[in-house]
Amino acid sequence: MEALSKIKTEVNQFPRLTWHHLHINHGELDVPLSGQCSLKVEPSEMTASGMEYSLKPLSESFGRELKLVSQLGREADSALDAFVEEEKILVDEFTVKENSVPDTVKINLLPEENEGSIRDVVLHAESNSKGTFIFTVEKAVGKGSLGLRLRVFAEENAEVHVVLVNLLSKDFTFFEGISSFVLDNAHVKVTEVHLGGKNVFSGVRHTLAGFRAKNSGETAYVMGENQELDVNYVTHQIAKETESSFVTEGVLSGNAKKVWRGTIDFVKGCSESKGNENENVLLLTPEVTNKSLPVILCDEESVEGSHGTSIGKLGKEVLFYLQSRGVTKEDAERLMVSAKVNSVCRNINDKETVKKIQNFLGGEEE
Repeated sequence: MEALSKIKTEVNQFPRLTWHHLHINHGELDVPLSGQCSLKVEPSEMTASGMEYSLKPLSESFGRELKLVSQLGREADSALDAFVEEEKILVDEFTVKENSVPDTVKINLLPEENEGSIRDVVLHAESNSKGTFIFTVEKAVGKGSLGLRLRVFAEENAEVHVVLVNLLSKDFTFFEGISSFVLDNAHVKVTEVHLGGKNVFSGVRHTLAGFRAKNSGETAYVMGENQELDVNYVTHQIAKETESSFVTEGVLSGNAKKVWRGTIDFVKGCSESKGNENENVLLLTPEVTNKSLPVILCDEESVEGSHGTSIGKLGKEVLFYLQSRGVTKEDAERLMVSAKVNSVCRNINDKETVKKIQNFLGGEEE
């Protein structure tokens, strides 16, 4: 399919500009767009379990009045809005009904080779509901690009768990912008595993707008030869007694490049709120490029925040211990990689999805 449009814009903008000599303020996205990728949803019938699924024009999708910006940024959102409306692409809208706890919904995105496709999704969790959504993006061979824009609205006392698993081929570009708007006592959790793709842009933005609203997240990534990862994770804590926490476990090898930005923004008025962010990176080769920027922004006095990054390589003592017991350096590295990924997979309550991750990881290690 011939490309009809193109997105060329800054994405993953850091909330406060810093010295750009390190090229860490934002990422550069340049991809063609040709339409909407295929989608497979399980279970196919959800109404009886308290879940509704519908396709709607962008102008009629839930929460349009909030104009919730994805973490890709306003410029990228505007370009996506124009493309979606011009091509009459419908938004996938999932609604978890009030007081319902439906079965896990699995959403498989299947892009075509040599195409640039997107999917625009809204998750709406009504009050006192609980919903789990597992997004898997996969393409075994070929090249192309795929984008996912995902907006989550959690009403009072709702719980939403979003899982995103990237198993694309090493010639694909993948970009995703996730944003949530969280009301009183609601909780949005995001679990991500990035193993595939040549160029990967991951942006997550939470707005904790309600009393005791909460977000949490865990991410694992393994980037190898000729892979690049650009991450921006931001939490805006607006209301009182909100809580945020996210941890990232990563591995870089070959000539991989990675930028990770993590920001906790304590907005004035969010007294008694807490936030914690941390990234742990294992460097397996000296040729990798790693940039990490954990930041706390604070306009409120009565808050608790902590952040940090741990960067290192496989220790000589650990390696010597393992080798003395017959474990080769290559096997030791595989064990460390698997341990990091599995620590995040424990948050995925679906054996089939976890098996896919393990199979993909095993294939990469052969």
